[in-house]
Amino acid sequence: MAGISDNELNLTDAEDDCHLLRREDLLVEPFQPVTYNIERVGRLEDVIAPPYDVMTPQEREKYARSHPFNIVHILLPRQACEEIKRTNEDYEMAGAIARRWLSEGILVLSQKPFVYPYRQLFKDDNGNTVEQWSIIVAMQLREYSTRVVRPHEMTTKASKLDRLMLLRATRLEMGQVYALFVDEDKDIDELLLSGTSRGEPWLSVMDDKGILHSIWRIDDIVWLSELQSALQDSWVLIADGHHRYETAIAYMRERWRYEGGLSEGHPACYIGVALANLYGQITILPTHRLLHFSSPNERDRFVRWLINTFWQNGYAERMSVQDALLRFQQLTDGEGVVNFVISYGNETLLLRASTHELVKLCPGEMIGRSELINAGVNTVVLHELILPMARHSIGAIDEPLLSYTQDVTEALKAASSDERSVAILLRPIVITQLRLAAELGERLPPKSTYFYPKVPSGLVMRLL
Repeated sequence: MAGISDNELNLTDAEDDCHLLRREDLLVEPFQPVTYNIERVGRLEDVIAPPYDVMTPQEREKYARSHPFNIVHILLPRQACEEIKRTNEDYEMAGAIARRWLSEGILVLSQKPFVYPYRQLFKDDNGNTVEQWSIIVAMQLREYSTRVVRPHEMTTKASKLDRLMLLRATRLEMGQVYALFVDEDKDIDELLLSGTSRGEPWLSVMDDKGILHSIWRIDDIVWLSELQSALQDSWVLIADGHHRYETAIAYMRERWRYEGGLSEGHPACYIGVALANLYGQITILPTHRLLHFSSPNERDRFVRWLINTFWQNGYAERMSVQDALLRFQQLTDGEGVVNFVISYGNETLLLRASTHELVKLCPGEMIGRSELINAGVNTVVLHELILPMARHSIGAIDEPLLSYTQDVTEALKAASSDERSVAILLRPIVITQLRLAAELGERLPPKSTYFYPKVPSGLVMRLL
């Protein structure tokens, strides 16, 4: 991204008068949707795509080739990789495509605002049908310091800058942030279902992963008022979309300064969100880690230390991959216990230990975030306790490169085919751990959670 300075990102609190960002109420509103004109593009399933940050370069190219109007042509105007970065021209091209599709009627702006009950229907790994509900709305932006909106994962500057450049060029939100509200009594869930009892979905599409996405739309003022009142005193936890949320705040500040202020109802003061109940049906998958060391010797030193540490302070047993995975599926992290499966070469081990015992091995200056460690949050234990302790104990071991995957088979294959790598499989973060992090105001390491399914890009969009 040549020619863009760090100062342009503007993601920290600025000395401006964006007073809306500091309000301490949760405000949601209907919005005018931008949708595909089916008469022009054909099937909706051919033009939607996953969120930008879960697509591989190969998947991006697949979606781009599948249809000339697939949303990836705007969402990812050119697939960036380590060697190739998107340029100003790429973002300008995305903006030009968005404007052309709107002017030519490929994308259509509705003249009436709605809120949108949203259902995702899919099969889990055991073949059981799962139904997940949320409500798509425009949510007025709030600084994290208000505690009205709370993050749970760390972000990177490069990703936020990429999304900011795209938002500047297109002024189009192509999907929704996924966020969780707090409603233990499930009153909002009942309200949501009452809104969908009035007829068939407005939009319904099955994506290429077999997930059925169905959306209703509601413009009933009384119903909307009930929803707003029920949410007003709640707080929300960002589940998916931390980079997009923080980018939206940066973009709002830019527009605020440039235009000398914005009206309370200005679209840039809001972000599109799919709100689900923290106490409802939510699916969280783990993201497994691959550690890539500089040499086979470095990997072997780390593995020996890791096995010995768990053997002496918990449990470590070699077993077949099948047995390890079967046992692993029956375990849950929490209450001061963590579980991992490690795989390297032809070896697979199941590891289990008390975080209390692991902490006792760690030098005092290395111990932090004790509440999350005691709660058995595995990514915090791994990245902030085990890996630093390994480097400290072993000595001159190089810090390994890190990659991620949700696919167990892919992780095991990578670890068995590369004598410098080790796979570390994780159990999913549980809701109690997630809520603890939110209440403490703590962020988890990147890729701590993988909420499933994702809200597609290109399904319901919003102009800024």
